[in-house]
Amino acid sequence: MNLNNLMALSMVAGMGATQKDAFSDTANKLVDTAKSAVVQLELKQIASAFTIEMAFDKLPQITRDFKGFVKENIDSSGREPYEDLWGNDYFLDTSDKEFFYICSLGPDGDDGTDDDLCAKVRK
Repeated sequence: MNLNNLMALSMVAGMGATQKDAFSDTANKLVDTAKSAVVQLELKQIASAFTIEMAFDKLPQITRDFKGFVKENIDSSGREPYEDLWGNDYFLDTSDKEFFYICSLGPDGDDGTDDDLCAKVRK
């Protein structure tokens, strides 16, 4: 163990429980911010592929097997390509009259919250 690691460990060991919790919360927020940026890039990739496939009238196939469509169009670096970085499936929302929404539930994993991430494609 080098001196820098030892100093970092001694600093963490000296923190009170409240400080450790605050440090952990901040670290988790930073990780979620980085994951959100990657997920937004993946959503844009899926939306681009979706737009191309729509031009070839493949919407019925995409909506029937959205997971398969995503798997064919995203390189996920060893994880399931149809899952976001929090382990939730990407999904296609077709309920809007003007746009399709390709979405992730975001860090909290709940639908309809402020942290949901979506890319939209005009119908």
